[in-house]
Amino acid sequence: TGQDTVLLTGGVFVNRLLVPLVRERLATAGFVVREHARVPPNDGGVALGQAVVAGWSDLRGGLARPPGIG
Repeated sequence: TGQDTVLLTGGVFVNRLLVPLVRERLATAGFVVREHARVPPNDGGVALGQAVVAGWSDLRGGLARPPGIG
């Protein structure tokens, strides 16, 4: 696809055994690997994202979507 960056997210990437293995293999294959730093990749992150979209929508007077959200 021409992409060189991979984002590791979701509940599976809370796993302390899986993450280092996946990170290493992707890096070896030439990918830039990004992971969560401040927001958890599981339900806490989903909830935060939903709150941001709801807040943005409220500020815009209804069902508006923030930039970059389909």
